[in-house]
Amino acid sequence: MKKKALALVLTLLIVMGCVTFSGAEELISPAPVADTYIYVGLFYSNSAVKEATFTSDEGFIIASHSRSGYSEIQDLRYYKTLVARVENGIINLYDANGNSVLDTSVVPSGLGNSTALISAATETDSRIITVNGKKYREGVVFGAYAADQGTMAVANYVTLEHYLWGVLNSEMGYENHIEALKTQAVAARSFAISKIGYHGGGALGFDVCTTTHCQVYSGMAGEHLKTTEACQATAGKVISYNGKVATAYYHDNNFGYTMSADEYWGGSNGWCQSVRDPYSKPYEWKTDFTFEELETRLKNRGKSVGTIKSVQVTERYDNGAVKSLLFKGDEGEVLVSGSNITSWFNLRSLGFSMSGNPDPAINKGSSGGMYAKSKTASEVLNSTISVMGASGEVQNIDISAIQIYNGKETTSAPFRITDLSVFTDELVTSGRLYLKGLGNGHCVGMSQSGAQNMAKAGYTYEDILHYYYTDIEICNYTDL
Repeated sequence: MKKKALALVLTLLIVMGCVTFSGAEELISPAPVADTYIYVGLFYSNSAVKEATFTSDEGFIIASHSRSGYSEIQDLRYYKTLVARVENGIINLYDANGNSVLDTSVVPSGLGNSTALISAATETDSRIITVNGKKYREGVVFGAYAADQGTMAVANYVTLEHYLWGVLNSEMGYENHIEALKTQAVAARSFAISKIGYHGGGALGFDVCTTTHCQVYSGMAGEHLKTTEACQATAGKVISYNGKVATAYYHDNNFGYTMSADEYWGGSNGWCQSVRDPYSKPYEWKTDFTFEELETRLKNRGKSVGTIKSVQVTERYDNGAVKSLLFKGDEGEVLVSGSNITSWFNLRSLGFSMSGNPDPAINKGSSGGMYAKSKTASEVLNSTISVMGASGEVQNIDISAIQIYNGKETTSAPFRITDLSVFTDELVTSGRLYLKGLGNGHCVGMSQSGAQNMAKAGYTYEDILHYYYTDIEICNYTDL
């Protein structure tokens, strides 16, 4: 019986060999890790506060603190509610009745960078403190701004692993596959360690913030049993590059390829290279600008060219992403490159087509198309592939029966996919500038969408990390 040719589209994910899909997962015994503490900015700069209210069912202690732990200097276990208030550049601490509770013999200058307010609970997992009604683990540290400003910065002083409990469900929801969640846990842990001291300076230097600028952190409100289990199953695990913890950048989804960190931001990030990514289901977006809007955006960046006469894509990266845009005006021209393109014009990604017409063309059939993973040619010829569609349905097919249509020609296995140009360009000289793109985020490093689909296809978290990050090792951070 003649077998039907299969037309494969972008959303198909193809994996060589017999795939075993995991069901319920048993937690591995986590490797012992030190209680490394990090500092997470809650209120600072424009969000700095004049006062903050704290509660703890177990009462409080005031302690000196470091990354390796803390030492009690004043017992406040009797108090369940305390209020920190800035007065003349000094941070004072009061009980619920307005009485000062600081022992000036041990805290002579009020609360500051050297002191922490911590839950007095004996058990580590029970140390919970509310900050203006929101629950966090462990405690907080403070920093006063100038006296005439009258505000203070507050950061959560929390163990690295507890911090991750508040990150994971916010960055990748608990409903996802456990191997994808483990991947996210290792990536988030690596990112956090590599960013120690990132938000230095100001009234209070801290490591990471709570937003997408770093990683989304929701405190205890963001925790879920399944994501906590993923953190525990990978406790202490990080990715390293050349013997150092690597900044594990990650993003939502891309346009069939990831971006190199060097291309997007500059610098030297050998572990974040561009890789072909058929696993990431791309987000499609559109936007448009009048020439007047473009002129204003350039002017706001100090790059005015006067009245714009033309806009042109002058170069693309090998993966199809826009490398540079040239704006020509009656007062000069300016070339905008890399991440400046997305930030200056608030674009979802660098993967886009540009036109003077309302619907720029995107050749979706070539933005990754399909991918076959194998170690040897004989595996291609003597095995089956598992095809998973967007619905998640998986079907095993003999490789010899496969024919592939890539938008231009049909080939039979063993096969090679010929990449076509995904995006189209036009020189736009008047009217409106229309963009249509694929992908959401900087597209550097691991795709969260891709990790989820790889996990569904039977890959382990180690497989996924090695796929998205180049020449890395997975190890315990305490060993580095």
